Amino acid sequence: MTIDGTAKVLMVGILTSVGLLAGCGSDADGSSGTPDAGSVASDPEAAASALASGLEDAQNRAGGGSATLTVGGESYTFDSVLCAFGSETGNPDFDFSLSAIGDGMQLSADSGPTYGDNVTLDDIENFDNPKVGWSSQSDDFLTISDPDVSGSSNFTDTTDETGQTSKPGELVATCP
Repeated sequence: MTIDGTAKVLMVGILTSVGLLAGCGSDADGSSGTPDAGSVASDPEAAASALASGLEDAQNRAGGGSATLTVGGESYTFDSVLCAFGSETGNPDFDFSLSAIGDGMQLSADSGPTYGDNVTLDDIENFDNPKVGWSSQSDDFLTISDPDVSGSSNFTDTTDETGQTSKPGELVATCP
């Protein structure tokens, strides 16, 4: 079995969260809820679900901060976020990374010299028929002033296979 594109993207986002947990000095350990390579290959959705559940628990324990992404008048709010700044990201391509998991959704925001600014919101409960998916279109739109993060961009609806649906959106977050 191969891992489809959506599962790959979501696994990357979730695995980025693992890096945030490690970089932020969380008490989460990599062994709890971390699937092995065999389970990822055989059932990527179940592996991603198990990992997301474990990360959501760790995020709540590490706790703090908040984030709201509003796209096209619809708001998605997260009561707890994980953030990493500078070398805490563990990757020289990123100067900042934010991750939040809740209610079956994952919010990711990052900024750095290699890939610029990016904000995504993904349904991590239903890979085959996601109820929501948004990806920012702009670059260099995030304002990051520890602990506050904000920015406005147009967002592409990633659930629209034509890629033609775009709406304005705004991220407002406070890191713990």
